[in-house]
Amino acid sequence: MNYCKPKSKSILSLDVGIKRIGLAYCDSLFITINILPAVKRDKNNSELKTIKNHIKKLNLTGFIIGLPLDDKGEMTSQAIDCISYSRFLFNELK
Repeated sequence: MNYCKPKSKSILSLDVGIKRIGLAYCDSLFITINILPAVKRDKNNSELKTIKNHIKKLNLTGFIIGLPLDDKGEMTSQAIDCISYSRFLFNELK
């Protein structure tokens, strides 16, 4: 059996809100987290440029978006917006 050491990689975490998107990223060992300035969301999706710049500058290899559920674990209107934004971001970053 061959052993393959996993590659180190850092990911971007997004907290998607209606007006702003909170950003943070972890180190390649998933030990420390660094907070980035939040970006303002707008109808033209101009925040995408800032997100792409962070990904390139910090050599990030993936992203994760929080999914806000209610106290029963059910989808909220904000959760639906987060899913929609994650699909948009996925398509823009391919």
